[in-house]
Amino acid sequence: MASLVSGEPLRVLLVSPYAEQREQVGEALQAAGEHRFFWVSQPDLALVRAQGLSPHVILVDADLDGEEGAPPDPAALVGRLAQALPDSAVLLLVGDDAIMVAQAAVLAGARAFIEKPVRGEDIVPVLRQLLGRRVAVPSA
Repeated sequence: MASLVSGEPLRVLLVSPYAEQREQVGEALQAAGEHRFFWVSQPDLALVRAQGLSPHVILVDADLDGEEGAPPDPAALVGRLAQALPDSAVLLLVGDDAIMVAQAAVLAGARAFIEKPVRGEDIVPVLRQLLGRRVAVPSA
């Protein structure tokens, strides 16, 4: 299957402290065709990692672990990523009870949000729309 971006594999960076989320997104991205998938588990390292990779898409988990009892603000992280990497599409991964967090992230610069659990049939159409290229999704 072709990549969602012309001439190169799709580069996706996931920012999430959860290995289960990494596995879920990795499986969902199989439906996206040729891609390279990267993961950073510590939100404070996300900006440096993203700048080094120049990903097409950055997925930020709304459930970030805070250090010393203070949870990081996913909308603030989205804002920093969107400002530093304007060519990357930043998306927030939210649970069904986090619509306010999703709204804050969109206002901070996220281009969209995707509800967890992440599935290929959910993520691929959003990626297509954001990246502007149609690719057939294999039927299950």
